[in-house]
Amino acid sequence: HSSNAPGSELSGSKRSGFSVGAGYIVTNAHVVSGTTAHTILTPGGAKLQGTVVYFDPERDVAVLRVPDYRSAPLVFGPAQRGTKGAVIGYPGGGPEQVSAAVVNGKIEAEGRDIYNANLVTRQIFVIQAKVRPGNSGGPLVDLEGRVLGLVFATSAGDPNQAYALTDDEIQGDVKDAQAHPTQTDTSKYACAA
Repeated sequence: HSSNAPGSELSGSKRSGFSVGAGYIVTNAHVVSGTTAHTILTPGGAKLQGTVVYFDPERDVAVLRVPDYRSAPLVFGPAQRGTKGAVIGYPGGGPEQVSAAVVNGKIEAEGRDIYNANLVTRQIFVIQAKVRPGNSGGPLVDLEGRVLGLVFATSAGDPNQAYALTDDEIQGDVKDAQAHPTQTDTSKYACAA
């Protein structure tokens, strides 16, 4: 089945994202920060142009408007400790990969925004999964294919542990983006990492 997880080709390498409504794709803010052009590679291989219409550097969420992308959006679902699923993305900028994941728990985590400037508290899932650069911005899904969260980081100390923003944490940004899509120039927002 199609993952509806299109790749965003930025600076010549594939990054991850997923459909959240007709013509809308969500990814991480750090994925699009400092960029000027956004080419979306669909699961079918078509290349479409998109614009960033929502940029939240504190939560690390961005929403792109891709008017010609008509794939069905992924559906959100709940998760708890022990929920099994997968992370979908383009690790290392290579081909799409689906890797097994298990939710270890949901926590309120304090961390830095993408500029390493402000402290932010986010609701996240701690997951057991192999996540590599390129997976960021992709979905954490359950075994039915429902989105549980947005993958945004891997553990510095454990290569098999990663972090995803919960669906509750990102849904407000997604709704705001769809209600008030405003083109955002992310070229001036280069992040610290």
